[in-house]
Amino acid sequence: MATTLRLEATFNDATDVEQVERLQAVLKTGNADLIRNALQLMDWCVSQVRQGRHIASVTEDGAVREFDMPMLERARTTNRISVSDAAYSQMMALIEHPPEPTAELRELFARPSAVTAR
Repeated sequence: MATTLRLEATFNDATDVEQVERLQAVLKTGNADLIRNALQLMDWCVSQVRQGRHIASVTEDGAVREFDMPMLERARTTNRISVSDAAYSQMMALIEHPPEPTAELRELFARPSAVTAR
C-alpha cells in the first residue's frame, strides 16, 4: 500500500472555486487539510450507507433533513444485484431441483485422491 498519494484538482467553475474559498475561510484551513477532512467525512458517509443507514441533519427541535448524493447512492447499491424475473425463476428452479451430476463429475469424485476435505 502506498504511504504517499498526491491529489491534484483544478476547479474551473466559479461556484466550485467559491465553495472551496468559503470553506477555507470558515474552517481556517488550507487545501490539504480541507481535502483530508472531506475524505474522512465521505469515508464515514459511505460506511454508513453501506450499512443501510441514512445521512441526515437534525435541528434542535427535531426536524430532520436527509442528505444524499449520487455517489452515496452508488455506495448504497454496490452490494446489490438486479436480475430479471425470468432469470430469478430459473435460478430458484436450479436451487430447488439441481441437475444430476455429470458422468465426469461422478468419475472425479469416485477417485479417492481427487477430493479432499478442508
